Amino acid sequence: MKVTNEVKVSQVFDMISYQKGSAIVRMIFGYIGSYEKFRECMRVYMDRFKYSNASTSDLFRVMNEVSGKKVSFVFNFWI
Repeated sequence: MKVTNEVKVSQVFDMISYQKGSAIVRMIFGYIGSYEKFRECMRVYMDRFKYSNASTSDLFRVMNEVSGKKVSFVFNFWI
């Protein structure tokens, strides 16, 4: 959905969107299986893209690399 005015912002970024996003993050955390490893994934991702734009595929690529798990293979179907 293209956001063209402030009314659509509330439609796109409502509580359900945030709750679903939070649930996906918890599932990825569970899949990676370690707080330290998940945190390292996020640190590397934030460091690598701190002065640029990034996409979900960029995040998953970093998570694959750092965690050694196939995060993109499992979660691309849900995003």
